[in-house]
Amino acid sequence: MKMLRWFRENWLHIALLLALIVSVTFSFLIWANPFQRPHSKRTPTLRQPTTQTATWKASDLYVPTTVVINRGGGKQEQVQSKTNEAMHVIQRGLAATNADRITPVALTAHDYQGEFHRADTVILSYPDPLPGGLFKKLLRRGGSGASFQVNHVLISTKKPDRLYLLDDAHRQEYVVPVRGTAVRRMVHTLVTLKGQRTPITFQRIAGKMTVTYPAGLSLPQVSYLVNKQPANQLVTRLMGANSSYIIDSRQQANTTTYTDSNQRLTVNQKEGVIAYDQYRRRGQPDDATTVLTSNVKRLNDLDVGLTAVHFLSYSQPHHTATYCSYVAGFPIISSVSRGMYTIRQTATATTSVTFSQYGLQVAIPSGAGAHQVHLPATAEVFNQLAAAGISADKVTGITVGYQWHANKASGEVADLTPTYFIRINGQWQDYQRVIAHH
Repeated sequence: MKMLRWFRENWLHIALLLALIVSVTFSFLIWANPFQRPHSKRTPTLRQPTTQTATWKASDLYVPTTVVINRGGGKQEQVQSKTNEAMHVIQRGLAATNADRITPVALTAHDYQGEFHRADTVILSYPDPLPGGLFKKLLRRGGSGASFQVNHVLISTKKPDRLYLLDDAHRQEYVVPVRGTAVRRMVHTLVTLKGQRTPITFQRIAGKMTVTYPAGLSLPQVSYLVNKQPANQLVTRLMGANSSYIIDSRQQANTTTYTDSNQRLTVNQKEGVIAYDQYRRRGQPDDATTVLTSNVKRLNDLDVGLTAVHFLSYSQPHHTATYCSYVAGFPIISSVSRGMYTIRQTATATTSVTFSQYGLQVAIPSGAGAHQVHLPATAEVFNQLAAAGISADKVTGITVGYQWHANKASGEVADLTPTYFIRINGQWQDYQRVIAHH
């Protein structure tokens, strides 16, 4: 009876409280999803500050992705592990390295080739050359001296007191004395790291010393849970953080475009591809070191979780950098940007970022029965290309990587299958697809 009497006396206060809760709830829903209309509308949006889950440094993105151990007698092996542990070891090791003066060493073409067969060494290779100014920033103390670019870092396993930086384009070597024990610890960990060892050889392809597989290699097919970033969150996070203007939204077929005075974000709903353009008031694009350094912030601004994302390539003429998610030390390459991030600076002062709404979460355990895919020898890949009428001169790069496939049973799972990718006309493509469509 007391409860009933209390309710009768306070029913008006209770009704007002419920109305307030409903009002706040609907206000939040409207703010969180301001772009619901399918046709062109001018939609005022409230700009709110965004927060990031993590801050990634240059040393996280620009890390050598291939580790080769030369044991002597012509025996060369690539270190592979089920995780990306080797890259983590390298990142930590270089970040703790104190370098002294960087000195160029003149080598003949023959001597330069011989460096890749020097016994008792570890060779750490970048997928594309890195400007020297950026490489210095990856070290605890970057050293002084020569201007250079680096494709590979060679270190003696018996006397790891120097880094030998190798520039494939100019067949140039740079010697970097180092102090402390960071490099020694890094080399020891890499040499003793558990995992698969695959025989390789270095071959000069399109002006770069490239890892090739004389007997092919076997890699597991792996599956991951996938998450999808809602488009409205990306609009609020990217466009809402950079402007106070009203945003227009326009839908045409499977594409929705959001624009304001200096930004544009396009969502391809069918493929889940996001293209974000930001117009800058400045002149020509910067030099490679500045571009690649500033890209760290641009990737952080996406706030999409960059775990296992690393540098893949940079095109100087087009100022275009590509970053990929890596699995077991190999890149995920996709024609619809799954697991990939491409950043381009144009001559019209536009910065364009292309990526996917879809990202990897966690690997699905496969147990001992994981399906193994055997890839042919690299020479056989070139033979197949030649048989299809594709000249080796058109191939400017070749790498083993993983291709992203949608799982047939669940849209929340991605199946990653290993294959060879070749670089033609500046684009990475599955070699079998190139052959089939030639």
